[in-house]
Amino acid sequence: MKKRTISREYAVQMVYQACMTENSAAEVESTFWKSFDKPADEVYTFAGELFRNALKNREEHDRIVTQFLTESWTFERLGEMEKCVLRVAIDELLNGDTPAYAIMNDYVAITNKFTDKKTASFVNGILEKIRNTFGK
Repeated sequence: MKKRTISREYAVQMVYQACMTENSAAEVESTFWKSFDKPADEVYTFAGELFRNALKNREEHDRIVTQFLTESWTFERLGEMEKCVLRVAIDELLNGDTPAYAIMNDYVAITNKFTDKKTASFVNGILEKIRNTFGK
């Protein structure tokens, strides 16, 4: 697996842990990395950046997702994993330097790994709308 892909997966897992435990970013990072052998420096650094940025911009990202939901679907109805994937993905889509298709492919694959194909399709649709709207 590529280093950026691994970093993205770790970042989503850390955001999920932060949302489920309501621990600070520092506490989550500290406990999260104890569960793994220390990854390559690039993986560790990039995962940490994605994680911290996604948490810092969480409210903004949640508003962005909400604007692309249909009237019959509210943000509160989304599963926590979908929310976490979208938070990290949106931050990277809006602020990252990687091509959008690579970012989207990785986050859809991460969604598929932790949820199911229907959810992965949903995440892909939301990310595609965001990409089209914000021009990345």
